[in-house]
Amino acid sequence: MRKPNRAAGSALLTQAEREAAARRARYVGSSEHKNSGWWGGVSALVETFDGETRVHLRPFRNRPLGLFAFARAIGDAVANPPTRRSVVNSLRHASRQACGRAFAAEFLAPIDEIFCMRNDGLDTDAIADEFGVAAELVERQEENADRIHRACA
Repeated sequence: MRKPNRAAGSALLTQAEREAAARRARYVGSSEHKNSGWWGGVSALVETFDGETRVHLRPFRNRPLGLFAFARAIGDAVANPPTRRSVVNSLRHASRQACGRAFAAEFLAPIDEIFCMRNDGLDTDAIADEFGVAAELVERQEENADRIHRACA
């Protein structure tokens, strides 16, 4: 039997794990139980109960992507505090997801710091390395600099 590749975020369960989950479901009264596997495009789940917020992050092999997903989840929790449960996913045109991406980018690589590093002569890769993020994030921050400054004014 092939082992599931959990690091890739597929979160496939082994047969033994599926059977154990089904037994637990039957024990608490569920006659039918299905494991759906990993939901494609989901990066994190944010839950808030009794004033405590928890972030459930899927596994990432790529550390900068995992860090970005975690920062997006923090942004979601901060921007939408009364929400009991929310999903951080790869939707491009949802305003909530866009807000989370903007928060994460500024949280991980503040535009003013990027400008200071540029003035010190650092290139995109060096700046990205300094922050522990992907070079694309630095480039996007610079592209959105005017919007970021207007939003923070």
